[in-house]
Amino acid sequence: MNNNDRDVIIRALGGNLTESQEKEFRTRYEADAEFRASCDRMRRVGEMVAEAAPTSFGPSFADRVVERMADRVGKRTATLSDMLAPLFARIAPVAVGLAIVLGVYNVVTLKGADQSPIEAALGLPTVTVASAYESQLTPLMTYEMPAQESNGSGE
Repeated sequence: MNNNDRDVIIRALGGNLTESQEKEFRTRYEADAEFRASCDRMRRVGEMVAEAAPTSFGPSFADRVVERMADRVGKRTATLSDMLAPLFARIAPVAVGLAIVLGVYNVVTLKGADQSPIEAALGLPTVTVASAYESQLTPLMTYEMPAQESNGSGE
């Protein structure tokens, strides 16, 4: 069976042939056994497809789908971030208050030092050229050279 025969059979099964095409189809159907077998096979396939296809999803199908989706969204399981959010909401203001209190304490206790208020609030040590110089040289001054082994020749 070629493509042209297949198209003619499909149009005939769908009832889309003109009178002259219908007459020609009937003549060939009665005369050609292979053509008749192809027509019968295509007709059976069409009937099976029609039987297997659902005619409808039933009344209010879309409403049922939306309802199921809403149920699943409502049953969402809690994640770690969901559980930590209320805890963070309680602890965050306390932590901010504590940071402010410590900053004020540092500013008040180090008022006479040569520090800016920001350095004092953060509790940073005073840095001077002398302290930086000492911190750089101290490790070098305390370094001891390893003792050399003498070989006994007096060198």
